[in-house]
Amino acid sequence: MIETLYRTHDYLLRNKPKTLLRGLFHELDETQQLIGIEGSRGIGKTIFLLDWAKQHYGVANRACLYVNLNQFLFTTTSLTEFASDFVSRGGKTLLLDQIFKYPGWQGELKECSRKFPELQIIYTTSVSDPSNSEPIKGSANYFLPGLSLREFLMLESGIELPTISWADLPTKHVEFAHYIMEQVNPLTRISDYLHHGYYPFYREERNYSENLLKNVNMTLEVDLMYIRNIDQRMLPKLRKLLYLVALNASAPLNVSRLSKELELSRTTVVNYLLAMSDAHLIRLVPRRSSMGKSSPKTPSMVYMENSNLYRLMHPSMSDENIVHRTFFQCNVGLQHHIEHPQHAAETFIVDDEFCFGMDRMPRVKDAYRQFRIEANSTIGKGESLPLWLFGFLY
Repeated sequence: MIETLYRTHDYLLRNKPKTLLRGLFHELDETQQLIGIEGSRGIGKTIFLLDWAKQHYGVANRACLYVNLNQFLFTTTSLTEFASDFVSRGGKTLLLDQIFKYPGWQGELKECSRKFPELQIIYTTSVSDPSNSEPIKGSANYFLPGLSLREFLMLESGIELPTISWADLPTKHVEFAHYIMEQVNPLTRISDYLHHGYYPFYREERNYSENLLKNVNMTLEVDLMYIRNIDQRMLPKLRKLLYLVALNASAPLNVSRLSKELELSRTTVVNYLLAMSDAHLIRLVPRRSSMGKSSPKTPSMVYMENSNLYRLMHPSMSDENIVHRTFFQCNVGLQHHIEHPQHAAETFIVDDEFCFGMDRMPRVKDAYRQFRIEANSTIGKGESLPLWLFGFLY
């Protein structure tokens, strides 16, 4: 069977479409024996693994092997047994896709790392598993986000574009924006990106919306049901909850109203929201209380994970402000803690240090460094920053 997997591996590498090497590619600590990569369905995890194999080993090199854990082989062969066979053949790196489909995978990885210290395993998963709160010893874990605006523009233009660090954003944004504008004008393509640029499969010939819809449904029907052990009969309510969240994105989260409409307890609604957040379908942004703190009990704003999901759920939505706010939290929320102040949904508090207002200066009295985000600006000035700039953080 392993010979068949080698042939599949070689076929995939030889026929892999030319793609953009993601920024995460250069951030992985290659000295780690176990490397975990999490990301939503359709985000490019498989291509990431194949790029890794091709860049580090080339084609037809049996020291590396890509394997999808959906293979029926693993219904009778344990991961440890398979790894033993691979190592005996001179194997050095196993690339395991969708490992969360394999029962007890955490324990098997630990066993593999103990028995085969010379073997490196890089594995992917689509959904955070709350039952696996204890990290695997020796495993470095990473998150693969969707394409940034910068990466989208690079794919479309073929021009190499730099990132801007969060530390440089407040003081060097004008200089950076001038440099980018000499290469490409992000405003000419940002609408396309907000509609269909987050998932790399937008370049495929298949209908983008239909493909995205399939991925969302697979996440709900397969991934969440499997990881969270949600009763399959609750799927219609889960789908309805996601849709209601999208339709009411501009309003604060009202768990009581959702509970009544879905005929579910408040606890169940909250648990389903947390599950969808772990599946990278939505983002929960806490609302800062009058005491200056946020907590899970404080009403939150719920955003779709990215603007493309809004366009899928609500094609006729004309509220560009919520799309722009989603773009901001999608990019900034990767590395920073975001809150909304009381009664100010268009204002973001970041890391308890910065305050950003969408198309207006923030209306807060606290001593934050305050900035205005301008959706239609090309180059900012002083405390005014163009929205597109936040798409260059990675």
